[in-house]
Amino acid sequence: KSKHSVLGNGLGSENSVVKHKGSLYYYATTGIFNVDLNSHQLHSIVELPKNLWEWGSCLLKDKEDNFWIGTHEKLLHLKKKLFSNVIQPQLKEFDEIYSIIQLKNGNLLCGANQGMIFKKSTSDTAFVLYRKLFAQAPVSDMVSDEKGNIWCGSAYQGIGIIRNKEDEIFTKEDGLRDNTNLSLLYTNSKELFACGDNGVSKIIMNEKGQISFKNYSHSTGSNNYAVFKAAIQKPDGGLLFGGDFGLYELKNDSLKPVLISQSARNNFFVTDMKIDAAGYAWIST
Repeated sequence: KSKHSVLGNGLGSENSVVKHKGSLYYYATTGIFNVDLNSHQLHSIVELPKNLWEWGSCLLKDKEDNFWIGTHEKLLHLKKKLFSNVIQPQLKEFDEIYSIIQLKNGNLLCGANQGMIFKKSTSDTAFVLYRKLFAQAPVSDMVSDEKGNIWCGSAYQGIGIIRNKEDEIFTKEDGLRDNTNLSLLYTNSKELFACGDNGVSKIIMNEKGQISFKNYSHSTGSNNYAVFKAAIQKPDGGLLFGGDFGLYELKNDSLKPVLISQSARNNFFVTDMKIDAAGYAWIST
């Protein structure tokens, strides 16, 4: 059962909703909000000063309960109610962050423009260049699988994997449905999906470590394809993908539109989605 709730105002972005210790947090231009799961309202917990109202890209709350905000201009760090502008001018492209993840060992990885990935170990005080994975494209999303492989999506140069200290890039020439892959989903059943322009790709690794793809697309009627920007797994194992033409479910080997009930609109421009501890899907638009 789906339900639409108006939560508040502000400019959201891809990767703008984060789930942490059973709570949901939403980042928009003016600050960070806690989502009240009972009233479906937003409560402001951080008000950003106007000089930090920028075009945001992503939000992370780490294991130490610190917030990290990536924007198209800089990386912001909120620790104990105090933001600090993480400035490292010696690192080229560190001022344009698109994705952030925290690995199981506590290390932070930031995906940036020009295919750069920066790393901050738990024992270090600064970020260092970890990889230049793509030739030019921003690193749009990152996930780590159960083997410790790091998968990366890009804005227009395919997907990449970092495994055994080696890098590999896959594009349309390798069977990927499109080179624009904005979001990655690693499911509870250890399946990996990439979504972006022209639909969704399931990334398949066989026992020998060889990579192949199964692609899914959906015609919108006005366009040749739908662009997907977010993905979640439902408690029953079903997969939902959201994008510029609304919400879709991968069902019977195809993408099926899903209508959001009790809403003034049939379809929303979906920017990000997360599942809370009660199994509800929260969608930013």
